[in-house]
Formats: sequence, structure tokens, C-alpha cells
Amino acid sequence: MKIAVFVPCYNEEKTIGKVIGDFKKELPDSEIFVYDNNSRDASAQIAEKSGAKVIKVKRQGKGFVVRRMFEEAKADIVVMADGDDTYFAEDVHALIRPLLEDEADMVIGRRTFFSASAMKKLNSWGNLFFSNLLNFMFARNIRDVLSGYRAMNREAIRNTPILTHEFQVEMEMTFQAIYRHLRVAEVPVKYKERPNGSFSKLHPIRDGGLILLTLLGLARDLRPLELFGSVAFLMLTGVTAFGIFIYLMPGEATTFDTVIIISFSVISILLFSMGLFLHAINRRFLELNVLMRKEISSGKN
Repeated sequence: MKIAVFVPCYNEEKTIGKVIGDFKKELPDSEIFVYDNNSRDASAQIAEKSGAKVIKVKRQGKGFVVRRMFEEAKADIVVMADGDDTYFAEDVHALIRPLLEDEADMVIGRRTFFSASAMKKLNSWGNLFFSNLLNFMFARNIRDVLSGYRAMNREAIRNTPILTHEFQVEMEMTFQAIYRHLRVAEVPVKYKERPNGSFSKLHPIRDGGLILLTLLGLARDLRPLELFGSVAFLMLTGVTAFGIFIYLMPGEATTFDTVIIISFSVISILLFSMGLFLHAINRRFLELNVLMRKEISSGKN
């Protein structure tokens, strides 16, 4: 099977040459593409000298880079790895094995940390929080939704739309793949800290907020019944508890208490109805998507 390695790159002149060399050693028959996102250092020149094909992506942001990767992917299997030399190329064999054996469509490299300083505590807690939130929405058990080390087959590439622009892209890839019923697997991979002179572009607070907004936006668009239904249930539970509390209190309920109970009850019913309505629309679009894919497949045959 034809395998391609895609490496997003932004100011990684300290590490990009080693990353390319390591993957050429592990996958000698693969093509390596470096997607340079307006690097201001010698990253592109080093990548080219190291034997990779360099593709310029002018729109700034990792999301734009991954979108371009997906648009141009022609290989049977695509491996995506960051250019900062924090992942081990030797783990690529474990990463692609479920794809070669047709056990998965997307494989996430679940990071097991090589050293205590490989990932900041705040980043680690954020990853755990977002992983658990996604697992709650889909009843899954994915432990590293933000990993940048992945492998995908053509099915995953074709059916995973990318709309985000920055570091939320890993969250969107995972969410979209699960939502579209692609087979998502995880394998443990090693992870190490950046070498001296190499600096992370991730801003934990800002990018963490963007990831949360992305997750909520995807839930609103793709899982509206679960999102609005959960909010409606919590609101109805709260107003019911408040009503019981008022009933048990001595004296009569005030007009304000009555207004609060009625208002929140109506809002919870409206939220649930909105989620149900949007869920029905989404289901219709999914049906149309399946039918279109059938037509395309029959046309090819």
C-alpha cells in the first residue's frame, strides 16, 4: 500500500531535518511531504535538502495546513506527525498496523510520556478534560483526543471535513470521525520534550478556550439533541428541586418564585424541542450523504 507522511511545519529548523530522516529510515518507500506554514526560519530549505517535498501553505494556522493535506492526499495511508521531534518515528509501525489489517480507519497515537517535562501540567489536564468531555458525548474511551500523531486511510481522509483554523484541528478530526461512524483506534506511542532551541507555538489558555468553543460548536451542530437535551434536563432538574424546596418551606410561594419555576420549565421544554428538531434535520442530511456516496460508488463501478 502507498504510504505518505505529512508533516505540518512552522519555524522548526532545529528539528525538521531529524524528523524527515527518522521517517525515511522507518518507512523508506514512503513519500514525505512537509507543509510549511509561512516559516520565518530555514525550515523549508532544510526539509527540501533532507529529501522531503515542501508545500507552501499561505493561510496561517494548523487547521488550514491539515485541510490542505486532506485535499491533496492520494496515498492509501497517511501518517501525520508534528515537525518538532516530540514523537518517535519508530512508533509509526504500531500506528499503521490497525490500518494495514483493516481494523480501523483512523489511529490516534496515545501519548505515554517519555519524561516528566515532556508536557506541561496545564496541557495534560486540558487534554484529559477534553478527552473525557468527548467520551461523555459519544460513550467512547479515547484518552488522547489532542494527539498530533495519527494515521488515516482513504475512507477517513474523504469523510473528515476540516473547518477549524488553528490547534483545535485535532479535536475536530476526532469528533468528526466518531460522529461519522469511522473506526477510531488508539495505540500507545512515546512522547518526549522538545530539544533545546525549539519552542512550542501552543498557548494553553487561549488555545484551550478555542478548543472548548470548537467542541461546543461541533456538539451544537452535530449532536444537538445530546447538547440541548442535557442542558434542558439539568435546568428541569434544578427548577424541580427549587419547586420542592419552595413547597416545603413555611408560608406561600411568592409571585417571583412562581415566575422562576414557570419560566425555567418553559425554557427547558423549548431547548429539548430545539434539540429534537435539529437532530431530525441532521439525520436527514446523513441519509442524503449515504445516498450520494452510493450513487458515486455505483457510478465508478
